[in-house]
Amino acid sequence: MKNLPTEAIQEGDPIKVLTNWEIKNKSLAKKGLKVGLNDFISQLKYLPQETRDEIDHDLVNQSLPSISELENLTTKTISKVMKRKRIASEEEFLIIKEEVIDLNSNINEDDRQILDSYLVNFEAVQKKINGT
Repeated sequence: MKNLPTEAIQEGDPIKVLTNWEIKNKSLAKKGLKVGLNDFISQLKYLPQETRDEIDHDLVNQSLPSISELENLTTKTISKVMKRKRIASEEEFLIIKEEVIDLNSNINEDDRQILDSYLVNFEAVQKKINGT
């Protein structure tokens, strides 16, 4: 997120920050949740298998999507972007960027270069829109 509110940095309790965002702007709160969820999903692959299994068990017991279902969101996003040949949103941008910079991701080198060009194009369009 480009303009992270200062209270997000100063306030130590993420629930309070999210509650304040929701009061001020539900769209901002939703965007913050999406970014946080995408960050969480991207970090799951670095956890030990035992920890992943525990988290997966907790998610399924709460009738929430499993880790593989969550990680599949990233795969689906990459597929949509490759098919469309452009990044359509900031959320897609963040997911693609995370996968492109992660040299351990399952993206082959050709696709990595293509996705990187989409990142550059998206940033250029955003700069024009924002006048920077």
